[in-house]
Amino acid sequence: MDAAAQTASAPSCTSPDVDTALIARLTEDGRATYTDLARRAGITALTARRRLELLVQSQVLRQATNLALLGAQTEALLWISVRPGALQETARTLSAHPHVRFCAAATGPANLVVAVAAANLDAV
Repeated sequence: MDAAAQTASAPSCTSPDVDTALIARLTEDGRATYTDLARRAGITALTARRRLELLVQSQVLRQATNLALLGAQTEALLWISVRPGALQETARTLSAHPHVRFCAAATGPANLVVAVAAANLDAV
């Protein structure tokens, strides 16, 4: 087992208050340094880095991007009806498009959900 797998499966011996303090500080400033986060949580910078890595691996935290800073002023959620036999290939093709942020199969009359972000409505 590699070191990352051991870390991810190791039981946590850190107080939930530490994680709460780290998350609170990141909410205030998503670019806070490990030193700043550690100071807020009362831990070392190394421990802060390890806790954040574990929170990201366990999907408690997700990294988000402000799309407007990247020029994407328009977002759309598309519900598409695709022949069941073409669903996988359609999803694969759409997922490769640079404006597609998310693509997933769904149940119901619209069986493909696609989230897109673009500079403007014409680009969607």
